Amino acid sequence: MVGNNTLVFRGNLILDLLPEAERREIFSFGKIVTLTNEETIYHFGDVITHLYFPLNSTFSTTSLMEDGSSAEISLTGSEGLIGVFASFDNQPSRYWTNTLIGGKAVKVEITALQRLLSESVELQTALLEYSRNLMSQISQRAVCNGRHSLAERFCFWLLLVHDSAKNDEIALTHETIARKLGARRAGITNVAGALQTSETIAYNRGTIKIINRRRLEKESCECYSAVRNALAPEELKL
Repeated sequence: MVGNNTLVFRGNLILDLLPEAERREIFSFGKIVTLTNEETIYHFGDVITHLYFPLNSTFSTTSLMEDGSSAEISLTGSEGLIGVFASFDNQPSRYWTNTLIGGKAVKVEITALQRLLSESVELQTALLEYSRNLMSQISQRAVCNGRHSLAERFCFWLLLVHDSAKNDEIALTHETIARKLGARRAGITNVAGALQTSETIAYNRGTIKIINRRRLEKESCECYSAVRNALAPEELKL
């Protein structure tokens, strides 16, 4: 796959920050895949054999409870790597991960990436930095779920999705949002309705359109700023 005619796609922050030779090596053992919305990547307990560098897709990692309820713990877009912790310790998946927004990603075998990781200081640094940022998001969302209202959590989450999607129109149903926020669908419908009345968002046939981003940030809790401020300077440029 590496050669004069090789297309080395850009769009993932981790890959884009690597030296050209290392990026080409990753693309030599990886492949571009196209994923659809709501496509499962890992089930709880899966042995992780492949990792994913999102290019224009967004992934959701969710914790499932014994009673069947669930709540999302993190979102990952083109700033990250799906399965990053397994790249260090080869542990089975502890959560359920699926695509929230379909698109392209670079799919790589974990063993091949681990070989490069053992040799590349740049890749080690990039993955450790992303792991730190991911843990910041997970920790902040745990605080948010326990302390803030559904309306604030909805706005916080929608801002994260908007950042990842890089598109004002996002295919999202109330049912999907309720599942990700661990809330009742009726509650999501009420919050979305209030935001639509204030012309912050528009909702039509399973698509949310961000109309007033500044107002959405104002309606969110401080958790959004906390997550964004934890990012590296390069990520803030995305």
